[in-house]
Amino acid sequence: MLTMWEITIGTDPVLEESCLWRLESWTTLGVATEARASTFKIRAFCLDEPPALRLAQLQAELTQDATTFHLLPPEISLTAIPETDWATQWMTHWHPRAVGEKLIICPVWLTCEPQGRIVLKLDAGLAFGTGEHETTRLCLMALEQVLQGGERVADIGCGSGILTIGALLLGAKSAQAVDLEEQAVRATRHNLALNQLEALVAEGSTEAITPPVDGLVCNILAPVILAIHPQLRDLLVPGGWAILSGLLVTQVPQVVQALGQDWHVQHTLTEGQWAALTCVRN
Repeated sequence: MLTMWEITIGTDPVLEESCLWRLESWTTLGVATEARASTFKIRAFCLDEPPALRLAQLQAELTQDATTFHLLPPEISLTAIPETDWATQWMTHWHPRAVGEKLIICPVWLTCEPQGRIVLKLDAGLAFGTGEHETTRLCLMALEQVLQGGERVADIGCGSGILTIGALLLGAKSAQAVDLEEQAVRATRHNLALNQLEALVAEGSTEAITPPVDGLVCNILAPVILAIHPQLRDLLVPGGWAILSGLLVTQVPQVVQALGQDWHVQHTLTEGQWAALTCVRN
């Protein structure tokens, strides 16, 4: 009988972005998060048993990340899952979720009641972005605030394509989506097709975007935003906007200071320990 493998990471919610980022280099069938009153877990599902050496490397990397935030090291475990239990094990971790005032994110295997909302279909697969993480929801809510209709948008670090799709469903005229990971490019194209939408999707970063665009969304870690914000500005028309997330609330002052006189922070949204900034190019 074919066996799947589940890697479970028990950690503090602050480390969720770091865990997902570390797992991007793994060949996984999907990643799910589970938050309960006193526990937070990230589950990654693999077809092949992960080598012990690689699990040890993941433990070392995440322990280093935890030290940065003065947290205890995450606990990592490996569990074999029989093939007959795979679908149930995966699907139990993901349900329809309303976001903002207009969208509802619906797993593709479920029939969702729109409840007067726009349905965003998503296949939970190889890339980050299911709507379960706070920063994804914050970006979608910020898009809802800023989009007037007819904009050209770019998604830097598109992951599953959820923000690209959300922008188009909320009225953007066109979209470009880029990611450094080939699996994210595949996932974005797949999810666009599920929603009967089209966008230009490419492997790469800011250099793969054809300017100018009216607005962009960048849901990446704070150090990356600090490194690339000058390139983000160059992609935008004068007065264009950028939604920046993947930020802890405690990192916002540092990011705002780095943006300097080139940007004006128009809105700040927060959920839990996470934040998203809507900035306008000066």
